[in-house]
Amino acid sequence: MPSKRLLSKVKERIERMTSNSTQQPTQLVRPSLDTFYRTDKYGILSMHPQNPPFNDAGSEENYLLDIVAVHGITGDAYDTWTHENGKIWLRDFLPDDFPGARVFSFGYDARVFCSLGEGTVESYARSLLEGLTRERTEEKALITARLDAEDYGDITNSVSAILFLATPHRGSETTQLPKVLAEIANLALTGTSLFIGRNRTDLIGFLERDSEGLKRISTDFRNQMGDMKIASFIETSITPPSRTRIVDDNSGVVGIPKERIVHMDGCDHRNICRFSDKTSNGYQTVLGVLKPWAKDARRVTSDKPTPEDLRNISHPMLAS
Repeated sequence: MPSKRLLSKVKERIERMTSNSTQQPTQLVRPSLDTFYRTDKYGILSMHPQNPPFNDAGSEENYLLDIVAVHGITGDAYDTWTHENGKIWLRDFLPDDFPGARVFSFGYDARVFCSLGEGTVESYARSLLEGLTRERTEEKALITARLDAEDYGDITNSVSAILFLATPHRGSETTQLPKVLAEIANLALTGTSLFIGRNRTDLIGFLERDSEGLKRISTDFRNQMGDMKIASFIETSITPPSRTRIVDDNSGVVGIPKERIVHMDGCDHRNICRFSDKTSNGYQTVLGVLKPWAKDARRVTSDKPTPEDLRNISHPMLAS
């Protein structure tokens, strides 16, 4: 027979359950802004659904341009740009400094461990171009655009500048160990890979120092870039647990005339693209390059003939 103490506890539990059932339903809480943004991580993602112009479309303070951020392999459309305090500079800082501009983040399945993805660098590049074509109208994508000028030529001609943040144009020594570990792990995952995925040794190998794939892309890019402005930002600190910089001075530059090379003091490979606030040295350094180039692009855009101008050329308005 149950003890009195046990019966008393059961009675209390029943009373609490009954009491809760008679309470008013809890008010639903709206999802946070971060939750809203993270419902989809692939494709062209707007970092601020509403970024109204500073004034009118012709204002000198208005930027009629698009800024598109592309993360690297193992990266993420949001996490790559998010500081530990939760600030996403693409969303929280850039819109204030470039009123009227649109800011996007491009996401793709860049996981290399336990991944079900089958995408390649080429397929990711084409996805970026397709997304840009839909909305408007990076390195591999621009090469593809120039080679497929009939489909993407308008995008290529509209790219004014590219900023590379710790981009390994010639690969990295730090990928050798992860590739070996991934190959070993794949042997153990043979029976379960259908459920948890495999390790993408192809993507890891693509980033090896002086890999043939990277050499081909870098060469093609240098031959196809035209008049685009290029800036390469170099990490200056070691990223634990690595004993060397993940992207050093040799790998972090494109190697072209007039390339702007900027060393990011105090930044490692992880925090070179994450900024705590608008006054941080890292953000101000990036802004110092992006702002004047954006103004140049704005002037070029404003100098282009409008549809009304073209109509007047075809059918000149007669002066009375």
